[in-house]
Amino acid sequence: MADIKLEDIGFASCEPTGALVNKVYYAPIDYFEEIPTPKDLCGDSANAAKTLDELATIATPFKFKTGKGFHPITTVTETGEVTSTQIGERNRRLFENTLPVTVGGSSAKILGFARYIKNQNLIVLFQEYDSGNMRVLGSQRMPAWCETQEHKIEATAEGNNSLVTTFKDKSKYPAPIYTGDVVMFPDAP
Repeated sequence: MADIKLEDIGFASCEPTGALVNKVYYAPIDYFEEIPTPKDLCGDSANAAKTLDELATIATPFKFKTGKGFHPITTVTETGEVTSTQIGERNRRLFENTLPVTVGGSSAKILGFARYIKNQNLIVLFQEYDSGNMRVLGSQRMPAWCETQEHKIEATAEGNNSLVTTFKDKSKYPAPIYTGDVVMFPDAP
């Protein structure tokens, strides 16, 4: 195991808040040339983590194939949340990261997105509201996927008209923090 400097941990914001920013970004795995990951926990390689931060940070930018980038999804404000749940048996544990997002409406574009995304291997980015941290679901070896989708038009006029898409991944770590730039697909707004 790497020799990691252990530090005091905790949240130091004077006004801590939850929530995610209402923009999510996704790209199919085949858009990428390189998908970096956080540094290693085990081993003595040059990629071994020396701090707790390095165990949960992707500091190297994603490298896209020419003409590729992330696509944005505008979500309904205060409807997305991420959970990172430890799963598995002793000594073989992973994290299952889950991100359900709600997109308002029933346009052909939204319904087409639901059809397109259902079987894709993905990298998904989302941003924490308070810290501004950009977080990642998916990696080269264990891409994110669309676990479930539900489009609903409720009976009442003031009711729900939206698509709820739940993205998931399994990983050695909770959804890590990405510090690189978000490269957008050339025609994205």
